[in-house]
Amino acid sequence: MSLKPSLRVALVVLMCLGLASPLLAQKKKWAVWTFQTENDIFVPGEHTDEHYTNGLRLLALRRPGKGPGWAQGLADRLSKKLCPKTKTLNTVGFAIGQSIYTPDDITIPTFIPADRPYAGYLYGSLLVQVTDGFRQHAFELQFGLVGPNSGAEWTQTQFHKVINDDQPMGWDFQLPNEPTIELTYRFSRRFGGQNLDFVPHAGGSLGTVMVMADAGFTARAGFNISGFPLPDVPNTIAPKDVRADPAALADFQPEIAKKDRPDWEAYVFAGAEGRAVAHNIFLDGTVFSNSHSVDKEDFVYDLRAGFSIRYKSFRLNYTFIRRSREFSPPRGRGDGIHEYGSISLGVERAF
Repeated sequence: MSLKPSLRVALVVLMCLGLASPLLAQKKKWAVWTFQTENDIFVPGEHTDEHYTNGLRLLALRRPGKGPGWAQGLADRLSKKLCPKTKTLNTVGFAIGQSIYTPDDITIPTFIPADRPYAGYLYGSLLVQVTDGFRQHAFELQFGLVGPNSGAEWTQTQFHKVINDDQPMGWDFQLPNEPTIELTYRFSRRFGGQNLDFVPHAGGSLGTVMVMADAGFTARAGFNISGFPLPDVPNTIAPKDVRADPAALADFQPEIAKKDRPDWEAYVFAGAEGRAVAHNIFLDGTVFSNSHSVDKEDFVYDLRAGFSIRYKSFRLNYTFIRRSREFSPPRGRGDGIHEYGSISLGVERAF
């Protein structure tokens, strides 16, 4: 039986929510809920519908030490291995998301061999963060799929109907259906205080979606800065109704252990990341079947800048991203360079 794309997306989301429903029912276990959307429409003067054209992500983080037994046990074991001599906050989270990639001109109804493939990616994630206040180890294990069953064609088509934009005509040539698995890791080290800090990071990804190593940094300036500047995961050092035992927390986060978190937090930031890429399914094509592919660049960089504002439990983040050329020969209006914006809205309190 063949299902409509909208039903495919709905069934996957309902399955994720169904699996998570026993966890969602537990009161005062959750610390952070964040919805994130990414699109070039969030960059003034840009509306290209090319390259990485849209992303959606819903993230939920448990309170430190309050994850479900099997996941919290994993986080605690990782903590003992990674930080054997320090006390840590061990946080577990879950996410669902969808990413959409398209060529330069979506109005062409025929196959475009010289441009990147149409591709959609739908996934669910388990996240584990081990934090000692100045260092953070962040893991994400994704299970997903690419291809028509990702629902990307339906999402883009329906959105363009709403905004009265050009309809994408080439989705018949998208990557075929294929299940995926991906593990990502990032280590971050924070230097500085509540008004100015510098956070270098390094890590990588291994799986059927991406195989790569990355390194970069973020610099932030503002007031009452807390947590770590992961692009898509908000701060997990939470207010008084979420925090761990103050006596233990005082060893590595004394400014929070001694007083309640201030109502306001605001800062601007800028940073960069470079990646050495061995495999990218959205450019190299699917792993287990033949599909459209292009010659990817082995080294790619992102430049980022933006701001974050929090009032009490509510947070707004905006990030501008400028991404270097990902494949050759270059395509697109900017010689293959792509710019897009990311907006996330979060609630950080105990549920």
